[in-house]
Amino acid sequence: MKETRVEICPGKFLKHITTDGPIINSGLIDVKSSPLSKSETRFLIPVTISFKDIFGSYETNEIILCDAPGFGDTESPEMDISNCVGVIRALKSCKSISILALSSYRSFNIR
Repeated sequence: MKETRVEICPGKFLKHITTDGPIINSGLIDVKSSPLSKSETRFLIPVTISFKDIFGSYETNEIILCDAPGFGDTESPEMDISNCVGVIRALKSCKSISILALSSYRSFNIR
């Protein structure tokens, strides 16, 4: 991991952490992060994580995590509708679902 300080306004910094080596899980190649208040996710991105990679060869299960754009985060209303349809289709095909929603406290009241 490589850590960089990004100045967001005069005298205020955020830490931006990036990888400094090859990405082992190929599903993570399309996942992007931004230290700025800008959404990087444009469409649903599934990432399969094998438990054997984390806990050892005796684990055979896997979990699929999905990075999805938020509402109003994409380039157009049409893209928003398309992403909503894609997310709904993906959710309907799952055996079980747990949702983790992240939002900035600062922008919580804005949207």
